[in-house]
Amino acid sequence: MAPPRGPRAGAGALTSVGVVVLAAGRGQRLGLGPKAHIDLAGRSFLARVVHACREARLGPIWVVGRRDDPVIAASAAALGARVVLNESPERGMSSSVRLGLESSRRAKLAGVLVFPVDYPLVRSATVAAVARAVLEPTGRAWARPTHAEQGGHPIAFQLALVEKILHESAELPLRDALRLHGGVAMDVPCDDAATLHDIDTPAELEAARLSLALR
Repeated sequence: MAPPRGPRAGAGALTSVGVVVLAAGRGQRLGLGPKAHIDLAGRSFLARVVHACREARLGPIWVVGRRDDPVIAASAAALGARVVLNESPERGMSSSVRLGLESSRRAKLAGVLVFPVDYPLVRSATVAAVARAVLEPTGRAWARPTHAEQGGHPIAFQLALVEKILHESAELPLRDALRLHGGVAMDVPCDDAATLHDIDTPAELEAARLSLALR
């Protein structure tokens, strides 16, 4: 399987794709507090995600964090990202997605990449390829990376789909909004296994650290 193409000459259009980083979880299964701040080989999960998006030459970045995380605002600012605080993160991931999309909509972007912070090892080339897919005239409203014929993260939406999602009830889960308005995803094949594996347990964190040590 060929790897996704990284940023290329003339890839300036990727700056019209913004990023929403989902970082409002408690990280209870991992037991180390919010995942955004966990160290992974000298760099936090959040720093790794933001770096991948910067290296892919995407546009502005919004980090959706929780109000009771005392350092999320400073961490986002230090990385050159904007912070959006979710007052009720217990409503689930869809509430954070919605807050991020509402904030990014004001920037008049062509698309938005939604990136859960617990996928910190996704490569910048993969990020660029998924973002590029929603800028191409395929007739598809959203894109996702696929590896071993499985869909992964991050995913990207065209602006028109963002508007449709935001016109639905705030209680509607994202997966249901995609069923209603998204149609079939544009699959972006890649050789990036990190798109399939969130880091949710101590064993998965140790595996990620070992993977980095072997690179």
